[in-house]
Amino acid sequence: CAAAAPTAPQPAQSVRADTSGGYAQLVQRANGLYDQGAAELQSEHWDQAAAYFLAASKVYAAAWAKQSTDPGVGTDFATSLFYSGDTDGAIAQVEKVLAKSPDFQTAWFNKGNYLSQRARQAEQAGQQKDADRDFAAARVAYQKAVDLDPASASGQSAKEQLAQLPA
Repeated sequence: CAAAAPTAPQPAQSVRADTSGGYAQLVQRANGLYDQGAAELQSEHWDQAAAYFLAASKVYAAAWAKQSTDPGVGTDFATSLFYSGDTDGAIAQVEKVLAKSPDFQTAWFNKGNYLSQRARQAEQAGQQKDADRDFAAARVAYQKAVDLDPASASGQSAKEQLAQLPA
């Protein structure tokens, strides 16, 4: 019985970002793109996931420009930027969310994730000073998430991530 030959990864298909319509339509469309990106991540189709998240980030940006009051939408926008490869953009966006909603636990947890990823990238690039700065900032963000509600899923995940950060 011959084994099947492994299939070559398929190139990512571009994903259209329709930024027309009202706020609710935009959020619904962005959420759909986000969910498709998450499904591609689960399937380990990294490039296709990034294409969906890039499209989602553009649609979330259009929604956020119309109404920047829902911290959940703002945080999903930041996460879309992160998974599309724009870590700095994700950090900038989550800062906007936290400026308006300083007790939004999910944003603090995600900020810790973005900062710890940027710290790891700096470390790999031999930029230890930048890595140390971002690890310290990630520690603060994760601790804030824990402090807001240690029993919640985000609080528990933040506590786990804190334990994994370098001392």
